[in-house]
Amino acid sequence: MPDPWRGRGSRLIHETTYLPDGRIQFSTRAQGRPLRFLLGGRQVIDGVDEAVTGMRVGEQRRLVVAPHLSRRSSYPAGLSPNDTLHYELELVAIESPQEPAHRSR
Repeated sequence: MPDPWRGRGSRLIHETTYLPDGRIQFSTRAQGRPLRFLLGGRQVIDGVDEAVTGMRVGEQRRLVVAPHLSRRSSYPAGLSPNDTLHYELELVAIESPQEPAHRSR
């Protein structure tokens, strides 16, 4: 079933990004708060934006993102433009412009 809010509003996700060698590069859980971004707003890499589009609140996904879907303006230490990235995502909330957030738990 398509995401009823596709292209509208913000998403809050927990994200863990793994380096090619398996080490954690970034984790919102370690920081103690989810990441908020505007769906379709080019605030996250294309692979994450695509994956979150079809998710429901509380759903978790593991992603393997090819280099062409993980382009960034700059790369943190340990990453290169040719790396395939691995992610674990959980959709925590959907925030639409029309109504309050729908949160899990």
